Amino acid sequence: MSPSALEQTAALRTASIIEDVVPSSLASSLKGPLVVHYPEHTVSKGEAIPRAGTLAQPELEFKEADTDATYTLFMVDPDLLKRNDTFSGQVRHWFETGVKFEGTSGRVVISSQAGARNDYVPPSPAYGTGKHRYVFLAAREPSSYAGPQNKDFPLTGKADLKDRMKFSVAQYIQEEGLTLEAAGWMEVDADAAAMKDNLMLSGEAIINKLTGK
Repeated sequence: MSPSALEQTAALRTASIIEDVVPSSLASSLKGPLVVHYPEHTVSKGEAIPRAGTLAQPELEFKEADTDATYTLFMVDPDLLKRNDTFSGQVRHWFETGVKFEGTSGRVVISSQAGARNDYVPPSPAYGTGKHRYVFLAAREPSSYAGPQNKDFPLTGKADLKDRMKFSVAQYIQEEGLTLEAAGWMEVDADAAAMKDNLMLSGEAIINKLTGK
């Protein structure tokens, strides 16, 4: 591993993201940090930022990316009701396949030809559940990758809360034969707006379940 990869791996272990979110066996291929750029904040090693600063979809930067390769991107919350909530599983806040990183800036380029996508949903931690870890991952796709097939969640569009819960990013990476190369995370605490959004997301999921959507 490069020095940056070793440093990031050590930080991920300290935050228990290695093992809670991805096992050591998947983390061994890490090349470096995945830097997350919001309009007013930049995070990669668990920086705590206000929830209000996370509402816009961020830009991602991976300097060590192979610019000829395509990647699958994930943002997951493993702490829905408590830290490392294994009952609820991880919540998939953002998901993209078939994306590339631009060579000069290292920023991600999301092509209109990209495959599967679940739209970005900002953090909305509930009061009393502590600061949540929001984990960003970039996993390299095999050459001639056709994209995911036959998953138990919508592969395009917004997807509601019930479709985003009970996700396992490690299982997904293993099933799709991906190689985890970059990771970063931030911590976000609840605010009044988060509680409102939580209620809206939960209500939407209940209505969709009742109506068969």
